[in-house]
Amino acid sequence: MAGVWASGFGTTSEFGGRVVRGYPEDGCEDLSNHAEVRGNVALLVRGTCTFVDKARRAAAAGATALIVADNTAGPVVKMA
Repeated sequence: MAGVWASGFGTTSEFGGRVVRGYPEDGCEDLSNHAEVRGNVALLVRGTCTFVDKARRAAAAGATALIVADNTAGPVVKMA
């Protein structure tokens, strides 16, 4: 699927669970709903802080993977 990038956390490429919106939605502070995120895929929105910050906070909350949704109209932004 063009324009979709994924990465799992940990030492395995397998990830699972349901998609759960993280709070705060931008993931630029520790996720307050870590109990809900744990064992699931975190959904955060783009902007405010770096993708690395979002990934670290999702992983710290126990997410198995992270989806970063675009919060603006326009072409897909590719992460390097």
